Amino acid sequence: MILLSRFVLLFFAILDLLIALRLLLLFFKANFVPITEMLYGFTQPFVSPFYNVFPGFNFFGFYFETASLLAIIFYSIISWIITSLFSTSRLDRRDSRAF
Repeated sequence: MILLSRFVLLFFAILDLLIALRLLLLFFKANFVPITEMLYGFTQPFVSPFYNVFPGFNFFGFYFETASLLAIIFYSIISWIITSLFSTSRLDRRDSRAF
């Protein structure tokens, strides 16, 4: 169970990191080279549910995509909930063995 919890944490940490990198590349208007296209393509399915929540906006000539920020917050909360459920179930099993 601990291994599964660590895998979930690792998966969501990498996902949040890639989305944060996407946010920075969009903010600084990175050129569309193969590596950025690959990153945008990989993170697109994870960010697309948040596109119409708040519109993106220009900030002193830089583009800020709010969907990426919302995705990072959402997936961090999901990660926390899943790992909390794993730790709670592990504590419940440990308590039941004591009796």
